[in-house]
Amino acid sequence: MPLSVFIPVWVVIFSLVCLDCVPMAVAPFVALFLMGLIFWSFFEYLGHRFLFHLDLSHEIGKRFIFLIHGNHHDEPGEKLRNMMPLSVSLPLAGLLWALAHFLGGHSGTTFFLGFLAGYIVYDLVHYACHQYRPKRGILRKLRRHHLIHHYAAPEKNFAVSNDVWDRIFHTKTGRSP
Repeated sequence: MPLSVFIPVWVVIFSLVCLDCVPMAVAPFVALFLMGLIFWSFFEYLGHRFLFHLDLSHEIGKRFIFLIHGNHHDEPGEKLRNMMPLSVSLPLAGLLWALAHFLGGHSGTTFFLGFLAGYIVYDLVHYACHQYRPKRGILRKLRRHHLIHHYAAPEKNFAVSNDVWDRIFHTKTGRSP
């Protein structure tokens, strides 16, 4: 999916969710937003490590894992496999937003907003890791970290938008591709 579609769609969604948080005071808003952001990063790590790299024995399970992630490992430079399609991510976001609001009202929505921000950053960083070659800065470090996962150590470096959880769970390696 082109960035010219991805970015405006998520800006609109993010803005709509943000409007639902307007009644909140600043301190709880910031705290819940940061908690959602941190939760996303943990969710990203766990999902990539334990779901996307799940080793199933049944053929249907193997096909499912290949469909949701294995094809990306087969062709990591393929632009169409670097971001979650909107046809999948928008319905999931809608369901999660509804659940968060149902469970926590404006507080749940604010937590979801942080989670959503983390997801958007993750998808953009992941795309950039595969499609750009930054010369310096944090994106260069994240790209190197992620490409080691693809080309040298698929059992390491599961996080994409940061390396915190890889450090905590000792799955970070610096082995070069």
